[in-house]
Amino acid sequence: AQWLPDAVASVQAQTEQDFEVLIFDDGSTDDTRNVALGLANQDPRIVVTHSDYNEGGGMAFSKMIPKAKGGFILPFAADDILRTTYIERALAEFAAYPTALMVACHPSFIDKDGNDYANMGDPRMHIPMPTNMPREQFLERLKIGNLYFGVGMYRKNCFDLVGMYDNNLQWLSDWDYYIRILKQADIRVIEEKLCKYRLHDNALSLITEDKLVRQAQYVRTVRRRHYTPTTRKIVIATPFYMGLCF
Repeated sequence: AQWLPDAVASVQAQTEQDFEVLIFDDGSTDDTRNVALGLANQDPRIVVTHSDYNEGGGMAFSKMIPKAKGGFILPFAADDILRTTYIERALAEFAAYPTALMVACHPSFIDKDGNDYANMGDPRMHIPMPTNMPREQFLERLKIGNLYFGVGMYRKNCFDLVGMYDNNLQWLSDWDYYIRILKQADIRVIEEKLCKYRLHDNALSLITEDKLVRQAQYVRTVRRRHYTPTTRKIVIATPFYMGLCF
């Protein structure tokens, strides 16, 4: 609930004003539902839906898509912020590139208080940001690992063509989804910082020690799902061993 008003305000301040805001309260235990309903009372473009229990981000998102009236979908976390021209710029990119199913941007980072995030020891600060490249090159680059695509907007029919996020992959479901899109269509990147990601201790993206085993499992799942395993020789002491790269 703490950051929801700021997130919604950043949407309301967009230069493109033809939008609706669908808020899904995914079984929150704080005051999120009341805050969301208060925002909806002030703006008829805001619609609030809630679940009595936490279903996970991917499942919540899949329930909201059928409710959307427009032709474009913008998944947006309640702790993030859009810069004022994001929607306008993303729609222009879709118009210029009709083969793209997704348009993303580069993020900047803020802390829980909205100040510039300055902890360079946080590994999330060092995830590479994407640049525009041919689809095949994109797929090869994503084989190495995920990229920071920032906030992404999708054509609504993307979810008919590609399907939904794999909720079983948790914080790496986006990586899997980017690859699935690129197998069928293009992704365009606005190579400018048009959103702000809030990095804090409760963020799903924070990889703590207890998540490391699951992180490795998710990485193996994504790579085996989308790429042909190869074998390489690796040196351990003096003998040679054959090992799977993933």
